[in-house]
Amino acid sequence: MGADVAELTFSDQYWRMFTNLFMHVSFTHLAMNMLALWSIGPILEQRIPCLAFVGIYFFSGLVGSLSSDIATINQNVISCGASGAILGIITALLAYCLVFKTNIQEMPVKAMLVSLVLTAGLGLLPSIDNMAHIGGACAGFVLGGAVSLCIKMFKYPSKLSLLIIGLVFIVTALGIYVQYMHYALPSGYYVYY
Repeated sequence: MGADVAELTFSDQYWRMFTNLFMHVSFTHLAMNMLALWSIGPILEQRIPCLAFVGIYFFSGLVGSLSSDIATINQNVISCGASGAILGIITALLAYCLVFKTNIQEMPVKAMLVSLVLTAGLGLLPSIDNMAHIGGACAGFVLGGAVSLCIKMFKYPSKLSLLIIGLVFIVTALGIYVQYMHYALPSGYYVYY
């Protein structure tokens, strides 16, 4: 129904890496993710371009999904949820703070800690996809740092800063594509359940 299962994803159902970001196993799962996003999302959204925020969110989610698929390629694991994307937003805010050397009193440290504890704490429970969390967090930190450097060096909203931010996302998309194709099952190979 759209959840991420490595064997299905790598057998030409690549769209599962994206659709699983909108699926949750319970109302509690959805509520925890939305609470974490609500506490951090608006803070980063005010500091970077809107499309860069959306790009960091979705690419962090995609990298998290791909990381999970690679880690569980020989297992029958069903993965869904937006935790990887949300951790990407949290770590992107951390990267922004490092690039701009933001005074710690200016940032909502409590909100960041609550979001990290909620998301990482859930990772301690059985059946939680920690590889999606790790992949999303790493992608968010790298993308957030790259976007923040572009904003700082090229004085957003200049055309050059927007061009370079666009190139960052194009390179990220190509990287995801290359990794997906590396693990893709041979053409004509399908998994049936």
